[in-house]
Amino acid sequence: MIKSIQKLEAECFLELQNSNNLFGTDHNITDRERIKWNSIYKLMESLGIETDHELEENKNAVQLIITRCKEKEEVGE
Repeated sequence: MIKSIQKLEAECFLELQNSNNLFGTDHNITDRERIKWNSIYKLMESLGIETDHELEENKNAVQLIITRCKEKEEVGE
């Protein structure tokens, strides 16, 4: 059960990062994805379950964040 919750959290985190990239951080779709991910994250926190950073979804999400940060650096934001 723990692995299933970790996988769901990772999938939601990846969707959140995809929405950030596609729509921006202030878009209502991104807001919904953030709420969905945060709900699962808070559940994990209350149960003492840690994020599995080795899941492919989490690795992909981190790569999206890194790419977004590099692009912002390039344009001088």
